[in-house]
Amino acid sequence: MSISEGSTEESRTPPSLARAGEDQVTAFADLFPLIFANANEGILLATTDGSIFAANPEACRILGRTEAQVCEAGRTGIFDAGPALSRALAERERTGRLRADLTAIRPDGARIPIEVSSVLLGDSGPPGATVIFFRDVSERATAEEALEAKRQLLDRVFSVLEDAVFVIDYRSGLVIRANSAAEEMFGIPMDELVGHDTSFAHADPERHAAYRRLAEEAWGKGGAFAGETVMRRANGQFFPVRHFSRPVREGDLSVVVEVVRDLSEQKRAAADRARLESALLQAQKMESLSALAGGLALDFNNLMGVVLANAGNVAAQMAEGSPARQALDDIAAAARQGSALGRQVLAYAGRARVASAPLDLAHVVDDVLHLVRASVPKKVAVDLRCAERAPLVGDRGQLGQVLLNLVQNAGEAIGDREGRIAISTGVEVCEPGHPALAWQEPPLEPGPYAWLEVADDGPGMSQEVADRAFDPFFSTRAVGRGLGLAAVSGVVRGHRGAVEVDTAPGRGCRIRIWLPVGGPVEEARREQARPAPAEGGRGTVLVVDDEPLVRRVARRILETGGFHVIEASDGLEASERFRDDPGSIDLVLLDFDMPRMNGAEALDALQLVDPAVRVLLSTGFGDERWMQLFRGKKLSGVIEKPYAAAALLSAVKGAMPGRARAS
Repeated sequence: MSISEGSTEESRTPPSLARAGEDQVTAFADLFPLIFANANEGILLATTDGSIFAANPEACRILGRTEAQVCEAGRTGIFDAGPALSRALAERERTGRLRADLTAIRPDGARIPIEVSSVLLGDSGPPGATVIFFRDVSERATAEEALEAKRQLLDRVFSVLEDAVFVIDYRSGLVIRANSAAEEMFGIPMDELVGHDTSFAHADPERHAAYRRLAEEAWGKGGAFAGETVMRRANGQFFPVRHFSRPVREGDLSVVVEVVRDLSEQKRAAADRARLESALLQAQKMESLSALAGGLALDFNNLMGVVLANAGNVAAQMAEGSPARQALDDIAAAARQGSALGRQVLAYAGRARVASAPLDLAHVVDDVLHLVRASVPKKVAVDLRCAERAPLVGDRGQLGQVLLNLVQNAGEAIGDREGRIAISTGVEVCEPGHPALAWQEPPLEPGPYAWLEVADDGPGMSQEVADRAFDPFFSTRAVGRGLGLAAVSGVVRGHRGAVEVDTAPGRGCRIRIWLPVGGPVEEARREQARPAPAEGGRGTVLVVDDEPLVRRVARRILETGGFHVIEASDGLEASERFRDDPGSIDLVLLDFDMPRMNGAEALDALQLVDPAVRVLLSTGFGDERWMQLFRGKKLSGVIEKPYAAAALLSAVKGAMPGRARAS
């Protein structure tokens, strides 16, 4: 048997060569059965109509059938009669040869992937005969499937990366692949990315050329290249990036993988973090200054109280028109002015007394509008944009002073030129994450806030000046003008609010005050039902204060008014004296802030001895602090320091029991 394609060249072959060829064919025909039986590939002898008349042992093993079963099944029983087989047969019909990947079917239904090649036999074989060679490629197919699964997985990973990834041909510098993040980051369709170099991404050609030089130097040493730069989107927008690139070489393939990370959000977050850290440092500095100022103001108030009380006490004993009486009146007036200065310092420290009354910011503006217009230069116009309702609970006088300070500051910023100041109010619900909440340290709670805003078209402030605008020791004016914005900050802190500043050189300044709707303290205050004051000054008062001068003045005033006085230097001593003989003490004049045991702790100790003890609280702090500590505790009254002799006597008489014990 011979396998040929029926060549017609034999007629032109010399007789001697023809005889030699016939001998070789005869020898091959003798060897064919041996080759057929021992081949490592399956071999089928068949006809073009699909009949099989011989199958070698390897073919029977692959197909799971005996030779007789193979011949009986034929082509249609062995091969999957699908499109792949139809295309292969058409190819053999056209060219005389066949090569394809097909599927064989075993008797148990198992489908075996096989690689098939076939050729028609020439004139030396039976008419229409063909020989079919095939091999089991299951392992290869499994490996290819696994490889395809890995490729698909890598494609998915490649596509979901948030960083832009470019695969660049090392020699040409052209992009051969990019992920969807690159398309989105640069705003360029994928078909425009592939086949082009990456110069489109760089801010300018020189920067791109410099980048390539540095990168190729690193790649040439087999290393990676990384750094930060600025790139450009398709819309012309520049944005900061961090890029990383490394060459990958595999055989003849040489590419560069470049990863680009957009740093816009990171840079923005870093700037916000720096701003918040700066605000925190400023808040901490202001808190330290507030503590210092508050302590000094309280001590100053105590001293002014001594001066005021003594001056009033001595003046009351002198005749009207006496020159000495006039001098004492002047001393008292100066002490009252000093006390007002102390209250201004307390306002800066956030410790000023905050009156707690329902009010509307629009009404606050109306109250001081005539003063506002008078406080700005004539060339400066004042516009009002006040909402109908901006309600809260707070101190009308302090908030009016805040508005005056802000307007005066804006007017001085505009100076002698023509300008405009806009005053507006409103209400806004600040959800978590609202920028206004972060202006105070600690941050404000989410909720409804009323706001008061003063905006001017003056020269504006640099960030450095704006950061120090509320510092009491800083001023851009040659001559200081008092606490000004520092007092504004203190009043706002006292109302549990925040101050927001928006300014820059050349675009004016906008300062907005945020105040919580509901206010700093509730109106359920210290005004409790009291018995009618006793006639005259009868009874025993325990005066508790850590300042000897204050105790001495209070003793002198009360004894002059007819009261018997016992002294204690702090809360601990007061509780011991009261425990020794509670029935002999009609009223305790109790200082708020003392060492060892403060006023609130002392009140608890006194009430353990006698729950009905009557206590008149003496404080130089604002409502916010003492009401937090004394919330739920029973007080007979409160008197603010510094107090005059008449005020102290009136408060003590009002707090006394209806029937005072005899002194």
